[in-house]
Amino acid sequence: EELYGWQRDEAIGQVSHQLMKTAFPAPLEKITAELFRTGRWEGELVHAKRDGTRVTVASRWSLQQDKRGRPVATMETNNDVTERNRADAELRESEGRYRNIFQTAGVSIWEEDFSKVKAALDDLKAQGARDFGHYFRTHPEFVRQAITMVRIVNVNDATLNLLAARRKEELLDSL
Repeated sequence: EELYGWQRDEAIGQVSHQLMKTAFPAPLEKITAELFRTGRWEGELVHAKRDGTRVTVASRWSLQQDKRGRPVATMETNNDVTERNRADAELRESEGRYRNIFQTAGVSIWEEDFSKVKAALDDLKAQGARDFGHYFRTHPEFVRQAITMVRIVNVNDATLNLLAARRKEELLDSL
């Protein structure tokens, strides 16, 4: 009732896949064969709600058997993943746009990982360091060490051209 909108008395006695106009990821016969062979099936289905809107669900089917091992019923549980799938698709699209901009920008762009430097700074702070400028001036070895902690994660094509590198892997290391 909550997910699909049909009242209990409207759904009882109906074939759920007909009621909800189920769109299967494979022919129902193939899914049913797997269910009988393994005792379970999992996948995504698209159902129609009572108001006609479509909802994507993560569906899990479990074959229920009698004492002799004969199939008597299928227990099906569905979780609405419509919004999650939409968000995943938006994220993939956004990542694709970012990667395209990153790669094709006419200026050199470096993606770097400073997480080890942050951890080292957190350690200094835990040891009582407060004035980092003063600490760096009096401990230049820390600065040199911190530079080696920075990891180059990615560079774009303009960087390869600028540095006359043939492949990104030539540049992906520490500073």
